[in-house]
Amino acid sequence: MKTRKRKPVCAFTKDLFIKTMDAIQKQHDHDCKCSEAFKVIFPNGFISNYDNYLLQNQLVEILQIAMNDHHEHSWIEHYMWELDFGRSWEKGNVTVGGKDFPLQNVHDLWALLNLE
Repeated sequence: MKTRKRKPVCAFTKDLFIKTMDAIQKQHDHDCKCSEAFKVIFPNGFISNYDNYLLQNQLVEILQIAMNDHHEHSWIEHYMWELDFGRSWEKGNVTVGGKDFPLQNVHDLWALLNLE
């Protein structure tokens, strides 16, 4: 029997994007809490520097490719790291076309990435 080659399909819906971003945020927040707890238990120990960065970076790269956000300035990374998943957003942080753009949550990020 001859096997057919299947072309990969990558359709990132809003729901899938939001679930993925939420999972990354939850894991990041959990890792930060664990890191802080390890600092208390092992103040001089380097074993407490556990990090999920390899998997996290790959997930972010997949999202960037799927959302066409893989350029020098990534909105996804800006939202995650500079704005602490939107928690640090303040009016005037993000402007698009000279206008203020809210980037307080993953729904705002989706809207920004899908601007025409």
